[in-house]
Amino acid sequence: MTAQTGEKLIFSGKETWMAAEPLNKYLRNRDDINFIWPSTNCYRGYYGEWEIKDNKLYLIGLKAYLEGYREVGLDYLFPGQKEVFASWVTGKIRVPQGEKLEHVRAGYLSTYESDLFLVFEKGILVNQYEVNNVKEYLDRLKRRKKERKKKKINEIIGFSVFLFFILVFIGICVGIFYLIKRGSVLGYVILAILASGILFLFFLAIKNRIRDKREAAKMKK
Repeated sequence: MTAQTGEKLIFSGKETWMAAEPLNKYLRNRDDINFIWPSTNCYRGYYGEWEIKDNKLYLIGLKAYLEGYREVGLDYLFPGQKEVFASWVTGKIRVPQGEKLEHVRAGYLSTYESDLFLVFEKGILVNQYEVNNVKEYLDRLKRRKKERKKKKINEIIGFSVFLFFILVFIGICVGIFYLIKRGSVLGYVILAILASGILFLFFLAIKNRIRDKREAAKMKK
């Protein structure tokens, strides 16, 4: 999925945008409307323009697309009206603030410095609050870095174990050869060393397993 273009919003005299699609709830009750998407960054099939005036949310502009990419405006949905009070809107609308910290090519999942949440009840703004995303973003980067480092270490350990078992197999063959052909002490020594190595690997595996469980428990806390 592609990152979606947000809806324009005029709030407190400033033009911004919202990571939400408040018109969708209205459209779900209109079986006669079937917009088509003009590009992959607008699957909803329209670009809306909104304004909050006197704590009320209004739809003040619309550019939508019908079959054959025929463009229609606000008058297509609401004939004769230049603005429409969005009484159907109840819930939160997210308004990203500041610089983009992380781009995600899906919906509105990109992370910005902060998010302003506008809470509506039947089109009326009843509350607003802001959430700072910087700390959570930096923590996420640290976790990813730690996970990449751990993955790299595990890959090295995995390759080392694979290589070790190849050497063990070769060593066992050599040890058996000496035992069968000569019955020498060297064969017993080789097998003893290999057996000790295998036991040591099992010990390391159990130790790493216990450590991972402890780290997981700490992260949950």
